Amino acid sequence: MQNPNLTTPDKRSEMLATFKALGLEKQLGILAALLGVVAFFAPMVSVETGGFFGSGGSISFALTQAGFSGFLVLVLSVALGIAPFFLPKEPRFELAYFGLSSAAAGTVLVVLFVSLSLPAMVSAVGHLSLAFYALLASFGIATYISAMRCYRAMQHDAP
Repeated sequence: MQNPNLTTPDKRSEMLATFKALGLEKQLGILAALLGVVAFFAPMVSVETGGFFGSGGSISFALTQAGFSGFLVLVLSVALGIAPFFLPKEPRFELAYFGLSSAAAGTVLVVLFVSLSLPAMVSAVGHLSLAFYALLASFGIATYISAMRCYRAMQHDAP
């Protein structure tokens, strides 16, 4: 006997149709928010620990261990991802959304460029892991969404 709570092919196709009806901005917003959640729980930096005769291991650091700062990054990435669902389509809000998402993405990009330009420092500290790149993608997608919305708002507002 089948469980009636399991989704049937009809329910799955209905859910897929609902997701497709959201539009590109909201679909990308959901992706950005999910990547932000992954970035919060996945390891951000992995550090190799030395040991005698290859007995070393590695230690990883995730944003869950960063306290309030890590929680703030989670809230910011999810808020920027779901902003297309609730943000009014007015130029001033779109410009603020673009500025905030650009600042968040820029901050993560600075860390990436510093890590690329100072390989000795990164090799001494460790290497960037999955969460860092997920966070970069989350803020990058949010910046792309906000740029699209800002452009449309400015075109609509132009004489």
